[in-house]
Amino acid sequence: SSEDSTDLIIHRCPVCSHVQQSSSIVSYNLDVITTSSLSPLTLQKRDIVIDDLVSKISAKDPVIIEIGAYRGQYVNHLLERGFSNVIGLEHGLDSIRNSMCPSDHIKHGHVHDLPKSFIDYYSEACDILLCFNFLEHSTNLHLFMSGIASLLKEGAYVYFTMPSVDYILRE
Repeated sequence: SSEDSTDLIIHRCPVCSHVQQSSSIVSYNLDVITTSSLSPLTLQKRDIVIDDLVSKISAKDPVIIEIGAYRGQYVNHLLERGFSNVIGLEHGLDSIRNSMCPSDHIKHGHVHDLPKSFIDYYSEACDILLCFNFLEHSTNLHLFMSGIASLLKEGAYVYFTMPSVDYILRE
C-alpha cells in the first residue's frame, strides 16, 4: 500500500561511482553490516596491498588497525599470516559477541568517538590503517578522519576501499 512506501532518492558520483541514498539515517549506521564473505580473490588482492605497504615501512611487525572490523574475519586472516599487532575496532556489539570474533583483537567502539583506553594505547601508534567498505557509514567525515589521524604514526599508510555498484554488478 502507499502507506508502507517510501521515496528513495539515489545519488551516484560520476567520478568514483559511489552510490548514496538520501533517506534518513538508520539507527545501526555505525555498525558493519555485510552479507559478503572474504573470498580467496578478495583476500589475495588485499594481501598484495598489505605486503606492499609493509615493505615500505620500517616495522617488522607493524601495528595494523582495521576500522569497522565486523566479526574480525580480516583481523583473523592477518593473525594467521603471522602479523601479531593487529587490532580491529567495531561498534556493533552483536558482531563482537559472535563466537567467530577474535575477542582479544577486537575492541568495541567507533572512530567517531574513540574509547579513552583505545586512544591511550593506540594514539600515534598505527603503521597501517584499514577501512574496508565502511567510510560510507560515517555521518560526520570530519570526526571520522580526525579519529583516524589521531591513530596514525608518522609515515603510516591508510588503505580504504569503497563499495562500487559497477564492481557488485560485474562480480
